Amino acid sequence: MANSDFSSSGGGSNYQCLPEDPSYSDKTTSNVPGPTLRAVKYAHVDANVFGKDLIKHRVPCAVCETNERVAQLMIPAETNCPSSDWSLEYRGFVMSEQESSDRGSTSYICVDENPESLTTNSAEVAEDWNGGFLYPVTVACSGRGNIYNCPPYRSDRSALSCVVCSK
Repeated sequence: MANSDFSSSGGGSNYQCLPEDPSYSDKTTSNVPGPTLRAVKYAHVDANVFGKDLIKHRVPCAVCETNERVAQLMIPAETNCPSSDWSLEYRGFVMSEQESSDRGSTSYICVDENPESLTTNSAEVAEDWNGGFLYPVTVACSGRGNIYNCPPYRSDRSALSCVVCSK
């Protein structure tokens, strides 16, 4: 998974799944100034969320592929599909880049509650990092821009649940 430089603002606003073996157009130029893509890591995710420590582990891409189902839906703040005519693909937690004045917005994505990692050793976890990070998304029940339906929404949860359904 890739996103823009951690310390830069602007660039793209959504996460990209890059192929392991890219192909380039013969019209591709080199040394063109502009935004860059960098790998994404899990940020300060409480081990209680996923049941394992994933801090600074690289995030793999996942594609939800279904046979004969053409609609896919990610529903935040839910753990079940809306009705029996929807098929559950997976449950997880809503994640995104950290809110910051020097970062552009990124997509909200639903990360499987049993996440995987591309990180292979502790040296890779410890390395300096300019790539993106995924943080668990919570709701704001007080202050400016708060969600007005508190309760039932709760700001004391470490991550907002989500579900991916298809039909």
